[in-house]
Amino acid sequence: MTSICDFPEIKEIEGLLQEIADIQASLVRIDSDIAEITQELMSSLVRLEDSRLLEDWKSMKQVQSMIMNADSDLMLKQRVRHANRDNLTKILKKLNHYIVSGSKQRCLYFCLNKRFMTDTVPEEEKLTVPDGWKPEEFKPEHNPNGCLEESKFRFTLFPKYREKYLKEVRPLVEKFLTLYFLKCELDSIEGSISDCQ
Repeated sequence: MTSICDFPEIKEIEGLLQEIADIQASLVRIDSDIAEITQELMSSLVRLEDSRLLEDWKSMKQVQSMIMNADSDLMLKQRVRHANRDNLTKILKKLNHYIVSGSKQRCLYFCLNKRFMTDTVPEEEKLTVPDGWKPEEFKPEHNPNGCLEESKFRFTLFPKYREKYLKEVRPLVEKFLTLYFLKCELDSIEGSISDCQ
């Protein structure tokens, strides 16, 4: 069964990524411009204070107009920055929507393929074992070094009245587990059996 899918959204993704890169570059430029304007404002404030102390009113008016211009530039840059961030958020939400839609399509594709695969194999063939097939026997020589990883976990908690029985069978259990390079610890104080590999 052949199927053809057309996803025009995929063509938009490249444009969205380019828009994201452009907005990020613009935000970096705006941040550097804001830092530069802030430095100019600080030096203008120092000059303004100097003019006030020297009673140089003409210079003071010039510095005040420079501060007002820098302030309006700063406000403009902040508005542009805010608009760029809003635009970036919208684009990222749109891109995320495409990613989620694509993953749903992929999941649907695999679910449908799994259904077709299971529907095409007759039920009686699923349950039969091929003639002559035997599972390979696992022997201790297949694993000469024991486990590759050591782990320890609490196997079970037991009531106090079972402690005597567990102490009696413990040597038999340990003997069996040593064939598989496993250890078993019995903690009668805590009332637990731990399995160590």
